[in-house]
Amino acid sequence: MSRRRILIRVDAHKQIGLGHLVRCLALADMLIDFFEVNFVTKDISLDIIKNSSLSDSNIHLISENLEIINYINPLTDIVILDGYEFDIDYQRAIKATGCKLVCIDDMHSSEFYCDLIINHGPNISPEDYKGSFCEKFALGHEYLLLRKPFQNAIQKERELSSKNNLLIIFGGSDIKGLTLKLLHEGIYEYFEKINIVLGSASSMNEDLKPFYEISNINFYHNVDADELVKIIEKSDISICTPSGVSYEMATIGIGLVLCKVADNQEYFFDFFIKNELAVGYSFLEDSNISRLVELVLVLKESTEFVKEQIRNQKLVFKHNSRELFQKMFQEL
Repeated sequence: MSRRRILIRVDAHKQIGLGHLVRCLALADMLIDFFEVNFVTKDISLDIIKNSSLSDSNIHLISENLEIINYINPLTDIVILDGYEFDIDYQRAIKATGCKLVCIDDMHSSEFYCDLIINHGPNISPEDYKGSFCEKFALGHEYLLLRKPFQNAIQKERELSSKNNLLIIFGGSDIKGLTLKLLHEGIYEYFEKINIVLGSASSMNEDLKPFYEISNINFYHNVDADELVKIIEKSDISICTPSGVSYEMATIGIGLVLCKVADNQEYFFDFFIKNELAVGYSFLEDSNISRLVELVLVLKESTEFVKEQIRNQKLVFKHNSRELFQKMFQEL
C-alpha cells in the first residue's frame, strides 16, 4: 500500500530568511517515516536540502503560487503552507481541490481557511484565531517544530564549559549584517573563543575574510543540525535572533542574548525576556552596536545568571513533539 503524500509549499531566500524552510524540514523529518514528503517552491536553499533526508526528486519548482494545484492529488494529499503571502484566498483555492490543508503560522494576525493550524509560539490558544475556519490546532511549545538532533537534546543535562565561549548566529541571511558589525566592534577580544555560524543566504562572506586570520574565531558555514548541536554545546553564551534558532538554543541550554531585527520577532522576544530565558536588545529601536556588546559582557560576568537562564529554558522547552505530529497527521 502506497503512503499518503504531503506537499509543503515554502520559499527561502535572503529577504525572508531561512526560518520557514528550517521548520518545514523539521516537520518533514518527523513525518517522513509515514508519508511521502515533497516540497513545492519558487525559491529554496539547496544547501539546506542537501543536509536533509530529502532528494532532488522531492523538490518541485514553480513560478506562480497557484501552480501548486497542478501537483495536488485530490482527496488524498495533505498540503502544508508556511509563508506570510499565502492568504485566505490562496488557501480557499487549494482547499477547493479536495485535499487537506495545514498552515504553519507564527503571527496569529490573519484569517485562515484550513484543516489544521500549527503555531509553536508561546501562550497561543484557538481564540487567537477568531474569524478563521479551522477544525484542529497544534499550538504552543508542546508542538515545537524542532529538527531531530534538537528534539534528542531536550532531556539532556547541560554543563557550562566555563571557558567564556561565545556563539554568534543570525540565521541564514543576517539581513542587518550584525555579525560583521560585532566583529568590527571587537567583541572577539573579550572571549576565549568565538564560534560564528554563517548561513547559505549570507552575502557578506568577503567582508568577513579579514577576521578569518584571528586565532580565537572559528567560522562555520551551512552546518547541519547535528553539527550545530555540537557547536552550541561547546559555547556558553549565544547572540541570536528571537526566532526558530532561539528555540533550538534553549532546548540545549545556553546563556542567551536575543537581538530583535524584524517586527515579526516581537512576540517571541517578549516571551523570552519576560520568562527570564534570555536578555534582549532591539536593533530596530537602537542601532548602536556597542550597546549590544555591553549587554553580552554583562551576561558574561554573571555565571549564576546564565545558569538560571538555562534552568528556566529546560523547564519551558521539555516536549518532544515527534509522536504528537505523527498521530495528528495520520488522523487528517
